[in-house]
Amino acid sequence: MVPSASQRAAYREVLKPAVQAVKDYRGTEASADNVLRKAIEAENWIKANFPDRRACDVELELVSGNGKKGIPSFNQLLGRCLERLQRLFRCTESVEEIAKSLHIPVREVDGVLVPPTPGSPEFYTGTCADDRRQVACTARFVALLNALQSVGVYADDIILHRGALFKGQMREVSYFLVEIPRLGADILVCDQVGEATFVSNRSLGVSAYLRMTKADLMATPDVFRVVFYDIDQWRTEILDRITLKKGGKKVDIENFLAVRDEARRRYSPEALVAYDVYQRNAFEVGGH
Repeated sequence: MVPSASQRAAYREVLKPAVQAVKDYRGTEASADNVLRKAIEAENWIKANFPDRRACDVELELVSGNGKKGIPSFNQLLGRCLERLQRLFRCTESVEEIAKSLHIPVREVDGVLVPPTPGSPEFYTGTCADDRRQVACTARFVALLNALQSVGVYADDIILHRGALFKGQMREVSYFLVEIPRLGADILVCDQVGEATFVSNRSLGVSAYLRMTKADLMATPDVFRVVFYDIDQWRTEILDRITLKKGGKKVDIENFLAVRDEARRRYSPEALVAYDVYQRNAFEVGGH
């Protein structure tokens, strides 16, 4: 049975909550689940009204028969979520602004993440400001967020740590530590062209990255260096390193930070080493 004009009109109304869910998408897992849930509700409507036909076939007919403006398919709805994020990113200029727009907590680090090796040629030797050069950058942080979402890691699964720079350091854009408690993983990313990305399958802690040079990181087990040649290659290599832990338990980031801050106040670093991410979340903070 081909959908009638009244059924097409009814389907347009059924799909409106899914379209609104896309507009409300904010990069969090809850907002992504809401989009998927509304799309499933629309699919269930199709199955109930066309029980003898495949839902995907009926959907194509409903989508193609909805006038000049048309109506989005399920795939288009999901694609619009990423498009919405891209529009948010285009309206911002810095990693911090992007994080703020997605409500990702940003913590300033009192030191340089992945410091240069002392005595290395990673510092300017001249005294003139002309020694410094205009550096090229790529939006790697944005690409990383999109890549992580493809494996079920969302904005509300992330903590961002921003490092400083030494005076005279040739690296002119700081590394950011993307901490993912849900995976027990860390990613060090710098938008400056020529700077490698480092992926750790273990959460080493900010203090470790304040001490470790690139050479130290490359010699550390479970830490991998990823060189950027093109966006697809870079994304694939990063995901190859972290998807082994895909599907980790959801961690409440706000609570996680409160717990960790309180734990650091109460216990020595040596005592904390014995706890994993979920045990840390079991501490009582503020009576909770």
